[in-house]
Amino acid sequence: MISTINIAEVCRWFLGSYTKADAEEAEGVMKEVSLVLPVNEDIVVEAAKIKHRKGWGLGDSIIYATAKQEQAKIVTEDPDFKGIKDVVFIR
Repeated sequence: MISTINIAEVCRWFLGSYTKADAEEAEGVMKEVSLVLPVNEDIVVEAAKIKHRKGWGLGDSIIYATAKQEQAKIVTEDPDFKGIKDVVFIR
């Protein structure tokens, strides 16, 4: 499962490094292989608390709040998440 914010973050990265078509293809693949969870009011309130406490960007804070709500682990290579409980850090 992924947050809608994950799609935005990946598309932003692709647009900065590749083409619009590549970003759209990545979006399609993410939607095809993942359960996409919307951002709701509970998530945004928790994300605001996380952003304040950890000093992260709003995107990372929403992703983390979504994982907490779903009792899921985050699999990432984002260094902001390194050493955080319930995060599987990959390289």
